[in-house]
Amino acid sequence: MEKVLKNPNSKTVILFDSSYSFDTLKEMIENNGSVIISFDYSSHKILSDHGIKHMIADEFLSITDLWNIWKKSFSLSQWYNNSEIAEILEYKGINTGKLFYIEFHYHLLPFLKKFMAIIFLCKKFHSSRILAPSSLSDIFDLLDHDVEYIKVKQKSESFLYDSVKFQITDSLSIKIPKKSYLKLKNISEQTILKLLRNNRNNKNQRKHTLLIEFNPIKYQRLFELSTKHGIQLILFNRRRPYVWNKESYSIIKNSNCLIGAYQNAKNKKIEKLIESGKELLDNKTNNLFEREEIFNTFFSINGHSFWKAIKPSFVKLCKKRVLDAVQEIELADEVIKNSDVSSIIVLSENGFNEQVVLHLAKIHSIKTLLLQHGMYWETMENKEGNIFLGGDFPILSNKILTWGTQTEKYAKECGFSKKTHVIGSPSHDILFNDRSDTNLVNDGFILLATSSPQQNQVFDLSIDNLEIYEKTIKDVCKIAQNLSKQLIIKIHPFQEERDIKKIVEDMGDHVTVTKNDNIIDLIKSCDTFLVNDLSTTMLDALIIGKPVISIQTKNRYMKELPKIFTAGCCVKCNISSLEKEIKEILTTDKRTRMIKNGNKFVKEFISNQGSSSKKLLEFLVKY
Repeated sequence: MEKVLKNPNSKTVILFDSSYSFDTLKEMIENNGSVIISFDYSSHKILSDHGIKHMIADEFLSITDLWNIWKKSFSLSQWYNNSEIAEILEYKGINTGKLFYIEFHYHLLPFLKKFMAIIFLCKKFHSSRILAPSSLSDIFDLLDHDVEYIKVKQKSESFLYDSVKFQITDSLSIKIPKKSYLKLKNISEQTILKLLRNNRNNKNQRKHTLLIEFNPIKYQRLFELSTKHGIQLILFNRRRPYVWNKESYSIIKNSNCLIGAYQNAKNKKIEKLIESGKELLDNKTNNLFEREEIFNTFFSINGHSFWKAIKPSFVKLCKKRVLDAVQEIELADEVIKNSDVSSIIVLSENGFNEQVVLHLAKIHSIKTLLLQHGMYWETMENKEGNIFLGGDFPILSNKILTWGTQTEKYAKECGFSKKTHVIGSPSHDILFNDRSDTNLVNDGFILLATSSPQQNQVFDLSIDNLEIYEKTIKDVCKIAQNLSKQLIIKIHPFQEERDIKKIVEDMGDHVTVTKNDNIIDLIKSCDTFLVNDLSTTMLDALIIGKPVISIQTKNRYMKELPKIFTAGCCVKCNISSLEKEIKEILTTDKRTRMIKNGNKFVKEFISNQGSSSKKLLEFLVKY
């Protein structure tokens, strides 16, 4: 950095982030006290570790500002509903812009937070000299403020689903491009189809049901019982592999389940349709992005348009995913037309492929069912988040099949009374039927199932929450050592999950971090089960009969709590009281009381325990 940037006659504001080094920053810091503002967690940590006084960008945004950004991000992510856009993006009756709204939101929300922080920063330091990394020039160019740029290397841009992460071992993972993954997946599917060549479409079965993105191991009982109830299952997984080990292969083979991929082999007719469809949509999107006025007006917040700043990345993402949509629509349509299905089951409505199938089902007049797949933050405050991000309600599906009466009641309160039906949890059947004392062991270790802050949640983006999360992980390690307990930390399987291995590498040999081990097996063997915030694994632990502690690491700024936190079945605490809570569970009758309350909660939360797959198949026969 050239010394000419220093100016002792004016106050200088320096914006510091991970795009440039601390050494570069040191060259710019003035003797008369520059104001340094960190714009990400890593830069904040560097400054803190060096004892340098600084502000953080979060300080320019109030809780109200963050709520407004959060809600605005929902409406902005639905740009495709604009009347001047929707028809242009349509392919076979499907608005292709909608299919990737989750991925766009994941990209948009951090930008909005940064954009608004810079607007307020400029107001506060309106007469100051600002030095900022050139990576922020797209934002500052939109604002009326002179800025001197620090040249930084432009990062190559990638999106959430551009690649697929493979966890080879707990310490080794690789990312491969999505296109390469799909090629490998298609090759493996041809081998699987040959191995499953004896699986035949049984015309004698009364109903054919298409399952979208299902894990056959998790839904083992559903697969096993299907033929006995006259249901021919057809599995259609475009993201998830069909078979990845001996167990998944055996379940599919023994249930006579058909693989939807059988239509995806080389087919000249389909290839031509895909090629012509891509050409059509490519021309339409090129014409669409010439209409600057639409996007310039739409993409604005608090009267500030930011279209020019996001245009390059947005156009890149849109063109990629719209062309992907053509292929997915044609392949899914081919599978549906050749499968003679009477019903389709999805686990969420927000997935790219799930949306494609649900729209095609409507066109082909096929009934669709949304099967509850997890425990949600069931409060009216979080209704919009559950609908938008979770895909947890039947906006497109004909019905939602809930685990029990609690979620049924919540769905009805949210306006889905006519679409709600209680079925139980097929994914928990084996766990319920395997609850005998002989299957439970206690190896004495503490298990922590952790989920790091995510960039699709506005409050998770705050430096404070990231700091609390890391401190909590370290403190749990120390508490386990104080109690002479082994600690196993199970990382959430999401591919963008924060890597905590470096955080705990110096915490002692009593700590083990794993991403690959089966969470159910770990819960069965642990002494006490910890999670941060809310997780469906809490329910798994209650079913198994383990005491559960939820450590609060994320401030959601919500007044309402899900019932699991008020039913006396788990402890909700912060890190300061965790050691005390664990000691009470280990040394008093609190453990017994918690397990008793846990059994009561599970009984109320999940209906048809151990027989949900049977109930679902009986429902499908009549549906």
